[in-house]
Amino acid sequence: MLRSLVPLAVAAAACGKPIGGSESNGGAPGSAPASSRDASGVVILERDGGAAVRIDVDECWSGQMLEFRGVELFHDPVTTQRVRLVDDPVAGPRVVLVNVIPGRDRVVLAPDACSTFESRIESGNSTLNDIRSLRGTLKLSCAVPGAGMLGINVTFSDCSFDNRAQAL
Repeated sequence: MLRSLVPLAVAAAACGKPIGGSESNGGAPGSAPASSRDASGVVILERDGGAAVRIDVDECWSGQMLEFRGVELFHDPVTTQRVRLVDDPVAGPRVVLVNVIPGRDRVVLAPDACSTFESRIESGNSTLNDIRSLRGTLKLSCAVPGAGMLGINVTFSDCSFDNRAQAL
């Protein structure tokens, strides 16, 4: 049975329960203290016949470093599993799941494949190393063929330059 996961994440946020980040970053090199995280929210993939995948999003960087308008959202310090929100001027918004679904490197989701696909990206007022900061939201509820039901509810406030993105 497929069901929407976005209301679950919204309900958790409304109740004041933490849905992203941790109280401490454990001293991970290059990571910001938990109190200054740039993103918060949750990504949940309820897998067909398998264990659920959950990412507590607490960090982001601008896609400008990777030559696209958008952001990459992840749980610091794990940068290998990311949700990429792309604001394509021709095709419209897209979400790319990078290493989120076991056995699949990338899965691209378009709005028409989802029951809920709400995205907003706004340019901020600051730059760091010529990278414009971005802020916005992503709410998504999609059936992903061969994988399961995906729910995303994330807010990001200052996605900008990050040295780790340059290594990708």
